[in-house]
Formats: sequence, structure tokens, C-alpha cells
Amino acid sequence: MGKVLYKGISEENVQWLGIPILSLIIMSTSDDPRCHGGWTNWIGGYMIVTVYTGLLWIGNALIFYKLKQKYRSIEETSKRIIGILFYSAIYTLSVFHILHFAFSYRLTGGWSWEFYSTDLRTTLVATIIVTFMYESRHFFKEWNKSKMIAEQLRYETTQAQLSNLQNQVNPHFLFNTLNTLSSLIHEDNTIALDFVHHMSHVYRYVLKSQEKQLVTLAEELQFAESFIHLLKARYRDTLHIHFAISVDEHSVGLPPASLQILLENVIKHNSISKDQPLDVQVYTKEGFIYMIHDRHPKLEPEPTSGTGLANIKKRYNLLGAMEPIIESTENHFLVAIPLIDIDV
Repeated sequence: MGKVLYKGISEENVQWLGIPILSLIIMSTSDDPRCHGGWTNWIGGYMIVTVYTGLLWIGNALIFYKLKQKYRSIEETSKRIIGILFYSAIYTLSVFHILHFAFSYRLTGGWSWEFYSTDLRTTLVATIIVTFMYESRHFFKEWNKSKMIAEQLRYETTQAQLSNLQNQVNPHFLFNTLNTLSSLIHEDNTIALDFVHHMSHVYRYVLKSQEKQLVTLAEELQFAESFIHLLKARYRDTLHIHFAISVDEHSVGLPPASLQILLENVIKHNSISKDQPLDVQVYTKEGFIYMIHDRHPKLEPEPTSGTGLANIKKRYNLLGAMEPIIESTENHFLVAIPLIDIDV
């Protein structure tokens, strides 16, 4: 099969060692009179048991690998085990009756319930041992992998949230936000208080969602509303963001602060003015949420780390979801991120 089970140990090596050893164990623990009564009987019995064990081992290993390819994940363990039990039962019983007729029936000169039941028990024991060995190894390997992915995902999510916090408390962000707030205080105290309310919601959401891998679309849209309020207070009528959401906001989710990262990316890379207002469309379609806007490249682009969109792609990859779509043309820029079903 060419499989590598352990470091430096291939499937073939395990079979070459395992089949004779398992056969020896079965012979040593068997009370079958055909296995005793002299070396001639013992060697003959050992050869027959080795044929049984070899065919059962190799055949059931092939069944396991085929079903492992189809049902690989931890979540599909029950489907994989049911499939293994079904196909292994058919294969094992077929091999057993063929070999029993070829060896035991002919050697004993007739049918014997005692030999039949003994051979069947031996066959089932060999099958259970081999199947358990392969399945348990695969299960614990996938379990460890899922634990590592979960830890890595938590790390990536935390890093994204920390990055958002760092972006928001840096001097440039504070200067723009406090400058906008200062202008609003002179214009209208009520509007200024509303600005502070949305600003506190932005910080509270980022802190609250640090430990989450997914948030509902409803939560993310509510957060985006507060973040957009801060942007609109600065850019006024030069920034237009339109939403068209056509899905159940509570049944689908996405990584926290994804919309903020996309909006920051839009603001960072585009010029916004009265002469050149920026229109951004946000809508859902076929399991994705899209953000598309006209391109107004800045004459002097801001320095960028290039980690925003890359971070979103990385988190989706760790979640095992479809990859975000990014399309850039001369006039438009589009990002579509998958919406993930959430069990309500």
C-alpha cells in the first residue's frame, strides 16, 4: 500500500511483522486440538492461521483506507465505523467460509460444528484486533490534529483582535477619532454623545469577541454599524455604505471583526472627498457576504502591513471553510467571505 504508519515504519513492514506475530499469539492461546499434538500439527496449523490472518489483515486494511478517504474527520467517525463494520463483515465472512472449506473441511473429512465455531471465533478475533488497531490510530491522530488546529485558530483569532486594538489605540487612530469628537462637541453635544456611545461599542465588541472563533452575522452587522458611524462622522457625505442582507442573520456566522478589517482596507487604500465620494456595497449572495467598491487609489498610499486580508484568509482556512474571494479590476475591488452555518 505504500502507507507510512509511523516514522520510518511503513505499512508493509508492519504487516510483515504483525501477521506472523498475531498468528503466533492466536496459536499459543488456542485450545483447538489441531494446534497441538506434535510439531507437524503445530506447523501446519500455524501456516493455516497465518493465511487466515494475512488475508484478513490486508483486506480489512484496504477497507479501512478506502473508508478513511471518504470519512476522514472526527465528526464522521460514526459513519466510518458503520462502513467498516458493514464491509468488513461481508469480506471477513466470505474469506472465512472459503478458507474453512479449503482447509478445515477437507482436512477433517467433513463438517464439524466444533471446528467451524473455533475457526469463526479465531477469524473474528483477528479481524477485531486489526480493525481496532487501524481505527484507534487514525482516531487519535485526527483528534490530536483537531486540537492543534483549534489552538492555532484561537491564536490567529486573538492575534487579529489584538491587531485591531493596536490599530485603534495608535496615535493616528486616536488623533482622527478625538479630532472628530472635538469637532462634534463644538457642533452638537447630542451628536458627540452618540459618537462616544458608538466608539465604546466598538471597543467593547473587540474585547468581548477575543475568545470567539465565530460570531453571528447579526452581531457582526451591529458592530459594523457602530464602526461605520465613526467613519461617517469623519467623512460625512463623502462615504456611502449600503447593505442588502438577504439571509437569516442569526443562523450564519463569520470570524469576528471581519467586516471591520474589510472596511479599514477600503478606507486605507482609497481617496475620499466631496469631488470623489466613495460608494461601498455590502450584500449577501449564495452563501457569501460581498463588499465591493469603486477604486479611487490615493496619490500617496498609506503604509500597509498587508496582513488584513491575509489574516481573514488564514482564519477561514483553519475553520475548514471555503476560501474568501478577492477580485481586483481597474475600476472595482471586491472581497467575498463565506458565511458559515451556525447551529442555533
